[in-house]
Amino acid sequence: MPTQINAGTIQNIPNGNQVTMCTANRPGDNYEPFVKDSLRAQSAGSGMSFEAFFNNYTDASFASTFSGALEERLSYQGHQSFIAEKELSKVVAWFVEEALLSGLAPTNLVGYASEPHKYHEMFAPIFPGWQWVNPRNEAIAAKLLWEEGLATRTGLAAQRG
Repeated sequence: MPTQINAGTIQNIPNGNQVTMCTANRPGDNYEPFVKDSLRAQSAGSGMSFEAFFNNYTDASFASTFSGALEERLSYQGHQSFIAEKELSKVVAWFVEEALLSGLAPTNLVGYASEPHKYHEMFAPIFPGWQWVNPRNEAIAAKLLWEEGLATRTGLAAQRG
């Protein structure tokens, strides 16, 4: 008499024997927390909050969402700085050199041949900004930063893109 029936097999069960079906308790109660923790690790590795990474705000409060958005912005600004330093600076150098060589430079670039980096470093990219999460409070904060001399109008405007 068989003590176990494997999947995909046909076995005869003698009359009078009792068959007990197993109950599958998988993935169990621990599966959802396990997946959520795994997804949180993935979102942290990407520099995004869990809620934004998976577009799931069911467990988020306004404060945690706002805090996550601020952290994401810092991460995005790091990515933008990297792109500006490693890629855009090369494009600027190429553009300035081509404009100079073709005679289309808008001004005379005195000393460019001996110190081209001086002109390349004048480039300051302006990346797209972010919408305010709490416009009234953020506008008040921006005004206070400007009034106290901790930020410039140009810098504050650049944050908005």
